[in-house]
Amino acid sequence: METQRQQEHLAQEIIHRHSDEWLPADPILKAFHRVPRHLFVSRYRIPGTDRWVDVNAENLKRVSSFIYQDRPLILWGSEADFHDGDAPVSTISQPSLVLHLLDLLRLEKGMRVFELGTASGWNAALMAELVGPEGHILTAEIIPELAREARERLQRLKYPQVEVFAGDAFNAVAGKKFDRVIFTAAAEDLPRSFYECLPVGGLLLFVLKSPLGPDHFVLLRKGEEGFQSEKIAPCSFVSVTGDGSGAEKAPAYEEEWHELHRHFGCFVLSQLTLEMRPAEDLPGLESTPDQVVWRRPQSLFIWRRRFH
Repeated sequence: METQRQQEHLAQEIIHRHSDEWLPADPILKAFHRVPRHLFVSRYRIPGTDRWVDVNAENLKRVSSFIYQDRPLILWGSEADFHDGDAPVSTISQPSLVLHLLDLLRLEKGMRVFELGTASGWNAALMAELVGPEGHILTAEIIPELAREARERLQRLKYPQVEVFAGDAFNAVAGKKFDRVIFTAAAEDLPRSFYECLPVGGLLLFVLKSPLGPDHFVLLRKGEEGFQSEKIAPCSFVSVTGDGSGAEKAPAYEEEWHELHRHFGCFVLSQLTLEMRPAEDLPGLESTPDQVVWRRPQSLFIWRRRFH
């Protein structure tokens, strides 16, 4: 089948292009092949335009070559919405980035995972393959139509271990326990509930929104008092739009990023470490020659230079 050939070609392209940096583990590649991407794209917007393509049996052969490129596809939102930080938008993420983030999460059979940002449900299905029928995925989507479509799609494809929550993700996680958490949208703050939902040693993939440049994904490990970063790298995601984040508008944070640049002389965040604590912790902590402290409504961000 043509889509199977394109999927295999995409997998080999990802392996070849990123072999010097990382290689997806065998379980992740197997999950990738078991979850065809085109089954999770019912329509997409042509970038730079407001023209949409509906995917159906008649045109699948023609459009599948576009679906199986290593690029994100826009699933929701007009061209103007992508330049308006408050408008809800959604994409199915770039395949190589998805596989890389799943590799970093180190998912195992039976794990419970929370995902912020369901979109099409493709990432949730990949994670369901990795945690198995004994695991559980709770995925939250704030756009009602996308949540409904994803729920129906995942039920049709027989992923009973995936639960789709329609609404603000920050309301979905409160009072629950997980082994892993992944953000698929960029946020400016981390609510207190995420410090409480993971055990010590648990991993959280947070996406930090920047008003000055690319976003960054931050792989965080839970400690006794907060999170410590293990990896920071640039990326591009749509923005969180829920009310539960407690975050202010991005322009309010521009001076923080400028301070970080002045302090460390660069915006290469991979050269820094990030510690994240609940906002009420360490009330007297301030920036020093060795660290930059950001105080946000719900979290304390502590930046230090990485020493090898």
